[in-house]
Amino acid sequence: MSPQGVPAVSITGAETDPTRRSFLDWIIWFCGAVVSVAVVVPALAYLWPITKAGPVKSREKVGGADSWSLWQGKKVQVADKPVLVIRTDKGFLAYSAVCTHLGCLVEFDAAKRDIHCPCHAARFDLQGRVTAGPPPRPLSGYTASVVDGQVYVSL
Repeated sequence: MSPQGVPAVSITGAETDPTRRSFLDWIIWFCGAVVSVAVVVPALAYLWPITKAGPVKSREKVGGADSWSLWQGKKVQVADKPVLVIRTDKGFLAYSAVCTHLGCLVEFDAAKRDIHCPCHAARFDLQGRVTAGPPPRPLSGYTASVVDGQVYVSL
């Protein structure tokens, strides 16, 4: 503002000094942007499916074959990843124990002979395919093998 109370104006006709109103407008827009980001980022993280990096390529012994009864599933750690190992009448199956929806840990349901996620009622068949619920893709399958009475899982 000039000393006479008239706003200073440049040759182009725009005010050179910011007014209180323009400053408050800028603050309101900035705060709105911050709040929008604070709301949108978690919403997108919720909606975006869980993704993992490529295969680890690890083979680890997870226990003796006789420690699993028929139609029993156990969660084990292989290369710091949770893995669900299931003994069926045809051998052993191994899948990632992380649901592909939001990353909850899945469980084996021996009565229904399928895999379920307790977080959002997702269900997977014994091939890891989604049969119910919101997961966007099947469970990652791993190779389970028995060598000299020991169960090995390869990622």
